[in-house]
Order: sequence, then C-alpha cells, then structure tokens
Amino acid sequence: MTNDMISAVTTENPVSSAEPGEPRISSRTRLVNAGLSVLLLVVVLGVLEAVSRSGLVSILLVPPPSAIFSTLWGGLTSGIYWLPLFDSLWAGFSGFLIAALLGFTIGGLLASLPRLERILFPYVVAFQSTPMIAIAPLIIIWVGFGIQSKIVVVTVVCFFPILVNTLQGLRLRDRDRQELAIALGATRWQVFRYIRLPGSMPYVFAGLHVSAIFALIGAIVAEFVGARGGIGTMMNEQRALFNVPGVFAILIILMVVGLTVNLLMKALERRVTFWSREKN
Repeated sequence: MTNDMISAVTTENPVSSAEPGEPRISSRTRLVNAGLSVLLLVVVLGVLEAVSRSGLVSILLVPPPSAIFSTLWGGLTSGIYWLPLFDSLWAGFSGFLIAALLGFTIGGLLASLPRLERILFPYVVAFQSTPMIAIAPLIIIWVGFGIQSKIVVVTVVCFFPILVNTLQGLRLRDRDRQELAIALGATRWQVFRYIRLPGSMPYVFAGLHVSAIFALIGAIVAEFVGARGGIGTMMNEQRALFNVPGVFAILIILMVVGLTVNLLMKALERRVTFWSREKN
C-alpha cells in the first residue's frame, strides 16, 4: 500500500468530537471567566483572613493568608525551597518518562496480542488496585533511601494509568477505515501506524494527564514514607515544627507546579491531537 493511498484513507479526522456548527468562545468571554476566577480567589482569601484574624478559628488550623504568603515569599527569596523542589521534580519527571515509555510500549504489544492481554490483564488490574502508599515502604527497603527509590515509586504510580488508557484507545477501531486500508493492501503495521495509533492518541493523553499529576504525588509519598530529600521531606519538617504557614506555603508551591504541569500537558496534546479536540 503506497503512502498516497494511506493519506487518502486517513485524510478525514480519525476521531473528531467537534461539530462544524459549534460556537467558539470569544476572547471577551475568556477574559470575563478569568476575571471571575480571580475575583473568587480574592473573596476566599479575604474571608479566610477575616476569620483567622477574628479568633473564631485557631491560627494553628487556619493561619492568615497574609502569614502564609509572607512565609512563602521569604522562602522563595532565601532559596530554601528550590533545591528540595528540584529534587522532587527530577524524580517525578524521570519516573513519569520511564512509565510513559513502558506503558505505551507494553500497551501496544498487548493490544497487538489479544490472547496475551487476556492472560495478563487481571494481574494488571489487581496490582493497580493495591494502594501505592502500601507499596512505597517496600520499594524504599529494596532500592534504598535515595532518589532511585522515588523514581521507582513514581514509575509504578504512573505506569498503570498510561497502560490502561493506551489499551483502551487501541481497542477502539474505525472499522470502515481499517477495512478500506486492508482492501487497498495495507499491512498490519501500516494499519496500526496510520489508523489505530492516531485514533488512540486522545486516550493515551488522558492517561498521560492523570499520570503527570500522579508523578508529583508519587514523589511526595515516597518522601513522606522515608526517602531522603525533596519538598515532601521539607513539608514533614515544617509539620514537626508546627509551622502551619510553612506547610501551607509548600502546598501552594505544589498547586502551582500541578497547574503548570497540566498546562504543559494540554499544550502538548493540542499539538499532537489537534484534529480531535473540540472547537472552543
């Protein structure tokens, strides 16, 4: 089957969830929505500040947002957060990358060998159902207390969402396009590369989105249960000192990192699966 024939078969969007008549969201509407989000944040922070300053709630439970941001700014300017944060992010990124490669490769293999998938998938589900926080101490005992244990924990946490979503995406087939390609003489590899693989990308990215957030969570969990270094260890230290503003400051850092990761993943998804997203 020639590349021209393949292009003719795959010219139409493989999976397009957007209707031609769907209205686009205007820039003005986006600006209004962003303004409302900021306004909501300001109102919530103002209420928390008033409640904390009034003495209705102990500052050990709800410290004033002003104290939290003061602690956060002091930590950022002094640089005490940067090295632990980099340690956690490096473990999270390394584990996520390994999990993505393994999950996508094994998912493609199992999807191509249905009998092997039926044999192994119950074990995949059983292992995925096991709480990762229960496995983390064992991994730390086996691998050690360094960054290697955090990478392994993150890999285990991220692997299964990617694997399951890859399998799900590859199971769904555009039968009309696939049968047309086979009728034109496409090989099994060409059907996989030009039809099944592009059609599975929205599902693969759904797994990547979840795993990208799980990567940071996995690194923090590993640091909570004994791995050395990282922002999670620093949070444990702040908790032991009853420095509640310090704990909240680290939580804000983690929220910002999570939002940044989410935006980066969305940008990557838009570049790769531009044909499947809704118009908005």
